[in-house]
Amino acid sequence: MVGCGNQQSSTTAEPEAFAKATEQAQEELLTEFKEMMERVPVCKSVTVTAEESSVFKNDNDETISSKTVYKFDETGLKPRTSAEAEIGDVKLAYYTEGDDAVYVTDGPVYSGTTEQFGLDFSDGVHTYLKGIIGEPGVLVDCASNVEKTEEDELTLYTLTLDIDKYTATDEALQYWAEAGNPLSDALITVGFSKDGSICSIDKKLEYKDIVALWSLVLSDHDNTVVDPMPAATKTYEEMEADMAEKFEEAFADEEPSDTAESN
Repeated sequence: MVGCGNQQSSTTAEPEAFAKATEQAQEELLTEFKEMMERVPVCKSVTVTAEESSVFKNDNDETISSKTVYKFDETGLKPRTSAEAEIGDVKLAYYTEGDDAVYVTDGPVYSGTTEQFGLDFSDGVHTYLKGIIGEPGVLVDCASNVEKTEEDELTLYTLTLDIDKYTATDEALQYWAEAGNPLSDALITVGFSKDGSICSIDKKLEYKDIVALWSLVLSDHDNTVVDPMPAATKTYEEMEADMAEKFEEAFADEEPSDTAESN
């Protein structure tokens, strides 16, 4: 009888021990990930190829995608950046040096400031990446699960985020939740090279009506060169006037003619 009692106690303890071991392993991985993020080597220049997609959950699963190649260079007196984007059939480019910026179109090249053009990435790669993945401590606090894998000489950490905790840390997520389009799934994967540099970031935010995807590849660490800013042909104020004129022309084309109204 005593032997049977001991066996039953041992059987009950096994799942508890496994659960504790799993929890400890998760905590160790999260600590490891946070330390990796905090020890990322300082990088003076880098290229980021960013692909972003929005998949709308309708009958056709409509998808809007864009691809932007960002270049960051902080080796000079003023930080320099460039961004060449493709959004459908539209191509555009921005160049910045300090607070100065130019917007390159297939016609004029407009000059202005980074604030006027709303170029948040001009603050540097660290600010740009922080805007994508957030604070490492917040991610760790919100993680409900973490997995570590090895792929193509990269060490990948994939964090599944607790929806309630993650939503509470972000005003935009709270807004969408209150608007009836709450977050239902959140994943972030960060890939590190052998020297600890971040080489890839993948992010997925799934809402009730839409799935937002980011896929970033970082390359040419400390070997990226940003081309000089092209010479501007017009000012930001002239751009605003040009856009207003084009809008008025497009609006006029859509207005019904007097002949059509009389009929």
